[in-house]
Amino acid sequence: MALQKLLLTTTALLLAFPVVAAELSSQVDRTRISANETLNLTLEYSEQVDTRQLDFSGLRQDFEIMGNSTQTSVNIVNGRQTVSTRWNLVLLPRRSGTLLIPSFQIEGNFSQAIEIQVSEASAAGDRSRPLNVEMSLDRASIYAQEQLLLTVKLTAASSVSNLTGDSLDVPGAEVYLLSQERYAEMVDGANWQVIEWRYALFFDQAGSYEIPAQVFSGLVGSSRSVFDPFGSNGERVIARAPAQGLQIQPPPRETNWLPAQDLKISSSWPGGAGSVQVGEPVTRQILIEARGQRPEVIPPVAALQQQQVRSYADQPQLSSDNSNGQLISQRIESAALVATEAGEITLPEIRIPWWDQSEQVWKEALLPAETLLVQPAAAVQALAPPPELEHVPSEAVPIDASAGYWPWVTSALGLLSLLLLMDRIRLRRRLQGTPAALQEKSVTPAEQAAFRRLQQALAGTDAAAIEVALQQWLGSDNGVAAHLAALQDRLDSAGREDLERIMRSRYARNAQPLQAPPEALTQQLQELRSAGHSSSSAKAGLPPLYPA
Repeated sequence: MALQKLLLTTTALLLAFPVVAAELSSQVDRTRISANETLNLTLEYSEQVDTRQLDFSGLRQDFEIMGNSTQTSVNIVNGRQTVSTRWNLVLLPRRSGTLLIPSFQIEGNFSQAIEIQVSEASAAGDRSRPLNVEMSLDRASIYAQEQLLLTVKLTAASSVSNLTGDSLDVPGAEVYLLSQERYAEMVDGANWQVIEWRYALFFDQAGSYEIPAQVFSGLVGSSRSVFDPFGSNGERVIARAPAQGLQIQPPPRETNWLPAQDLKISSSWPGGAGSVQVGEPVTRQILIEARGQRPEVIPPVAALQQQQVRSYADQPQLSSDNSNGQLISQRIESAALVATEAGEITLPEIRIPWWDQSEQVWKEALLPAETLLVQPAAAVQALAPPPELEHVPSEAVPIDASAGYWPWVTSALGLLSLLLLMDRIRLRRRLQGTPAALQEKSVTPAEQAAFRRLQQALAGTDAAAIEVALQQWLGSDNGVAAHLAALQDRLDSAGREDLERIMRSRYARNAQPLQAPPEALTQQLQELRSAGHSSSSAKAGLPPLYPA
């Protein structure tokens, strides 16, 4: 029996704590190189192992290993310790063509194989000089607002030090630095150091432009000494890349012109769209991601025009990232949606036409239509008995005469309750014949307290506090409106503008206080409340319970 319990406990622990399999990953800094260039290969295993377990014999068929270093790292995050082993290799291709970095394996875990495209070795400038620079464009002519890639490659002999150069500045263009790589080249048995910059250029207007010449310099034969600690006494050498002309063509379409390498559109609901009620705001975010384009060029999404939904848009969020060697931009549009009707509401699809710069064709990014299931507004429900008492059967309990006077007291209380119930039924029957206007309730203490809190919030500029106080007052028996959508219908243009300003500030990504208190909304709420209560009190008188 004890053994069986031990087995059950062990099985439960294994199910509660799943085992995470180790992983072996492989990554290179470049997949296209020249036959005289080196590349960096990084292998990482998610556990600590003997570094000699990796077999590089298959790798040596296509590559010469110029350098190999290993390291073990330990990370502790939230009390959890992880250990990993990493290999850093510098590889030189043995030939040109399509070479393969094979898959490696450790303890049954395999890394992915990687193809490397190796071109024929080029002269890369006059190698008779110790310092050389090249500047190349991916295209000689583009349309306005398209991305143009510029590569600047500086090669220096191992004897050159103290390298300096001009920063790239192209008149009439926006310049983004996508990557900066350092590697080595072997030319005729000599080792050359290489620095390569990759830029993205954008020209907004058509016309003729010029990319200025790029000038770099360095020192040959410099050495540090007591009298020259910075090694600046060598011979200075200079390399220059000549200026290049460029022609920018006008776009083939004047409107809806959006060139990119790729464009995607998607939506999300940060608060969830599963439970939507009439009058209750729900946030919707639309993300547009463009590769090879700037964020400010991405067009805004058309405003939602639908009777069943009111939209309170926030300021768009624009961002860009070029950490992976390419420019990726994002535009995020957030809006608070307030449904005015219950039932199914379909938000229309969104289409964005864009120009595929790589394939030179028009395409469309599509966000499919979305359907919301809107529940009716939450109403104040009458008090009900606890669920556990709803199905308790009523049974006759015999009265024990020996229990003293308590049975008689209980009977008297029951009779009194019955008389009160009969009197209430009679009163309700009389009220059924009374006009509806005479049955309106007067101001309740709960409504008065909720409105005082709302007035205090409206005197400030905190949009969140105003929205919470407004929702609480709408949930009380206020006699004006039951939810936001109904309240907005009773406001004039100034009041609606204040309410939209509150909702935009309330559901902004970076919430900011209002610039001024909503005076128009405050005044109109007071007027609507006073009008409703004055008419209610004027008609609230009931006829005598026992008329003569």
